[in-house]
Amino acid sequence: MKPHRDVIVDLLPVYLAGEASAETQRLVEDCVAGDPELARLVEKGRADLASLAPPAVTRKENQTMELESVKRLALIRTLGLSLLFSGLFIATVALVTVAVLMLRR
Repeated sequence: MKPHRDVIVDLLPVYLAGEASAETQRLVEDCVAGDPELARLVEKGRADLASLAPPAVTRKENQTMELESVKRLALIRTLGLSLLFSGLFIATVALVTVAVLMLRR
């Protein structure tokens, strides 16, 4: 049973995006082979896709930038904690020194 033409037209975006299953691809290709108007729609869709500008940042580049951002934040947090604990250590040493000096009097 041959599917209705509108069903094939509805499947074209998925087919053109390369996300259709193998069975759907065969179905669309079989119907397009027998319908010149569908063939024109497919060619127009391919041309439209080709004319689109590529994304400014690919997914992998985006993930890399996110990873670098996380690493930078972790470094800042580590440095901040290091400064905090260093300050606490110095304050503790100063207080102990003052206490010892006061006890010696």
